[in-house]
This record gives sequence, C-alpha cells and structure tokens, in this order.
Amino acid sequence: MLTEKERYRILIVSRAEKMADLFKETFPGPQYKDVSCTAAAGDAKRLCVSHMYDILIINTPLADDFGVRTAIDLSEQHHNMGILLLVKNEMYEQVVCQVEDYGIIALPKPTTKQNLYIAVKMLSALQMKIKRMEKESRRLKEKMQELRTIDRAKWILVDQRKMSEPDAHRYIERKAMDRCVRKIEIAEEILKEM
Repeated sequence: MLTEKERYRILIVSRAEKMADLFKETFPGPQYKDVSCTAAAGDAKRLCVSHMYDILIINTPLADDFGVRTAIDLSEQHHNMGILLLVKNEMYEQVVCQVEDYGIIALPKPTTKQNLYIAVKMLSALQMKIKRMEKESRRLKEKMQELRTIDRAKWILVDQRKMSEPDAHRYIERKAMDRCVRKIEIAEEILKEM
C-alpha cells in the first residue's frame, strides 16, 4: 500500500548562496520543499536547537568554521538527523575518515546534480528506516513495560492470595477475557488494590 510521502525538513549550511540555490532546485518532489538556509556553523547549531531537521547539508568551508566539527557535533546531538557533507575532492579521503564513524555521508565536490540527488535520496531512505526502527523500539519498550506490570501483578497474587504462579497467570487472563479488556488493565487494577 502506497502512502503519502514523508515531508523532510532540510537545513542547508553554505556560505555560497549559489550552491544553496542549486541544492534547492535539485531536491526531488514536494517532500523536499521545507528547506532552510544559513551560511554559518553557529547559526546552524542554533537552528538545530530550535527546529527539528531530518537532513542537514553542509557545503564546506563555512563562514565561521570548516564544517567537519559542526557536522560531528550536530551528529552527536541529533542522532536521527541525516547529514551530508560536501568537501573539495582533494580533501575527501581525509574528511571521510573523520566523519564516517559518526554516520555522516561525505560527497566530493565539484559534484553533479545527479550525485547530489542520489545522496539526498539515500539520506531520505535512511531517515525512513531510522523512523521505523524508532517506532518499533518504542513499541517494544511499551510491551516490555506491560509484561513487567503483568508480572508484578501476578507475583502479588502469588504472595497475597497464595495462588500458584500458573493460577495467577490464568486468573489475569480469564479476568481480561471476561471483561473484554487487555491483561495490562487487569494487572494495573490488581496493583492498585494491593
């Protein structure tokens, strides 16, 4: 089933205004139209504190910093933000070694619109995967919390009502089925009563 495309908030950090305009016109589809631009690392850091961005593109060098330290700092502070760092071809290998452990994608320049397009699409795909994994992680944490609560209620029944562990488990299940509610609700009631 196809769903409406996710909209991405993008921050472009480039002291070259021409490059920022190129980035804007390169982005494919309406999902990439929420684009902000700045020329300085300091401004980028402030914007990332006050806004949530999905993708950060840094065109080095910046007005107040080369850009590598900024990319690393923002990567450590915003784990779910995809970062693309554009560096001069002669510095590419050195910069890649510095940033790859932080999950930052580096692209040598000069580059083509097609390479930029591909890099942004790769970041988008990674962002979607990260969001799905975060959602699944939250779901599993909630499920684990429910199981802990049910387990605590079960052991209260064992301790207070002198039930066996299997009987306490069946008791919670049967109460939930009889009342057409989830086991967690029965467990929470037991915990409140005791």
